[in-house]
Amino acid sequence: MKAVDDAAARARQLPEVRGALVEEVLENGPSAKAGLKKGDVILRVGTEEILEAQAFRIATAFAGPGEVLALHVIREGKPLDVSLTVGKQEETPTAGTTMEVESLPGVRLREQGGEVSGLVVVEIAPTSPFAKQLKTGMILLEINDQKVPTRSAAASALHTGVNKVRVQRDELTETLTLRVK
Repeated sequence: MKAVDDAAARARQLPEVRGALVEEVLENGPSAKAGLKKGDVILRVGTEEILEAQAFRIATAFAGPGEVLALHVIREGKPLDVSLTVGKQEETPTAGTTMEVESLPGVRLREQGGEVSGLVVVEIAPTSPFAKQLKTGMILLEINDQKVPTRSAAASALHTGVNKVRVQRDELTETLTLRVK
């Protein structure tokens, strides 16, 4: 999921630059079951207007498993309404896959459950602004005092400016400060 930019808005015949662009739909995941497709632009969740990708993450973050969300999307220039049923964590096919959080460019993460749940740093691009602070193998446990077991939880917890991040590495827990632009 990413924010719609000028080029994406023109390509999709949107009247204005806003919305969350679907970049990937995981097979058998809640999005696929709802009929979402790569390239769809989500403009509304229920009655909440979606101006950018972060707004979509926030709008869906508090939905419980089994809850049905009404999404208004644009596909190939045409409006479409779909119903998204929020999946249970174990039904969401993210285990083992890596992903990025928009606010942490160049940092690839993998969700980890179990005794120590959080987001494992699996790769850091040398050009990432966080390459000096985050290390491969670290587990992000909390961001700004909020547990982050999923990518959406991390995206909701991060904000522009200074962020307090509690991490675990080699059985030691420490708190880092990350500045997000």
